[in-house]
Amino acid sequence: MNRSFRPWKRFVGSQPDVIRWILIANLVYFALSMLASRQLQALGAEAPAWGPSSEALYLGGAMVPHRIVAGEWRRFLVYAFLHGNLLHIGVNMLALYQLGHLLRQLVGSWRFMTIYLVTGLIAGAASFGWAVFKTSGDLETARFSVGASGALFGIMGYTLGHLRHGRDEFSMRLKSSLTFWLVINLAIGLQLRVVDNAAHIGGFLAGYGLAHLSDMHRLGLWQRWVRRPETGAFLTLLTAVVLVWNIAAWVGPDGREDRRALGLRELALDYVALGEGSARYLDDYIARAEALSRDELLSDGAGTFLTVFKTERDRRAGRSFSPIEALRARSRLDAILHDIHARLGLLSGFAFRRSDE
Repeated sequence: MNRSFRPWKRFVGSQPDVIRWILIANLVYFALSMLASRQLQALGAEAPAWGPSSEALYLGGAMVPHRIVAGEWRRFLVYAFLHGNLLHIGVNMLALYQLGHLLRQLVGSWRFMTIYLVTGLIAGAASFGWAVFKTSGDLETARFSVGASGALFGIMGYTLGHLRHGRDEFSMRLKSSLTFWLVINLAIGLQLRVVDNAAHIGGFLAGYGLAHLSDMHRLGLWQRWVRRPETGAFLTLLTAVVLVWNIAAWVGPDGREDRRALGLRELALDYVALGEGSARYLDDYIARAEALSRDELLSDGAGTFLTVFKTERDRRAGRSFSPIEALRARSRLDAILHDIHARLGLLSGFAFRRSDE
């Protein structure tokens, strides 16, 4: 029986370079999101030169509040391994390399992983909570979030908390430097709408709180749970499983439905425009629907749009059409529009307009 646990004990007893593991995971996810951007370009998504598209990040595991409510809890973790562009991942990985190696030397590999992953999760929860508050529960209009900075603020918070009683020259200089960068980053974040300040603040407070908890010996919680190397090793393996699972979901049936919704988005926008009186482009809408109906992934939904557009053209031209078939097509179309809105939220154009009001 004991022999079966020997690999686990050796794993827990080691001190691996976990910083390298995190760097590799982030780089792999960045490469996959860039590849997905190029593939989604054929469905109407943009393909930025220096980073993945919003669509690729959204579908690939970003912290999307309404998708989390729908049951995709893995996004609370996966979002921290996705980044918006080369500058974003470059700055974050440089900070991870510098701050991470420092904290790892202070607390060891597995406790570092516990701190990094737990503060990243709490940062995601803070971002989610702020989205609920800011949108009054209308989560489909909430912005989504990506990036490791919440966990990095957690590292910063823990390091400051860990050294809060230090009076030696090294501790004082390090605390001064970290405090300076903390203030600068928070100030920059308050000036930029694209920065998720809730995640940054939540991650920092979580890290500082964990460090403070280490002094509460009477609780025993820190010693029994957070300090144990088994906790960090278990969370590391669990994270690896979740990241692989997310990739499988990304390319699996559910991901296929997301890509289908994305491919039909332009036709949905055409339909909305048609309802707002923009009939002069009706021939263009029909041509786009005919082109997309030849795609195996989009054929059924695009065919429904095509029927509705042609019926509208015939009605406006005074030609005869089948009212029953038109009613059936519009009924199917309502379900398609609901699915697009439910899956894409802000990425569906009609949701963007609601968000701007």
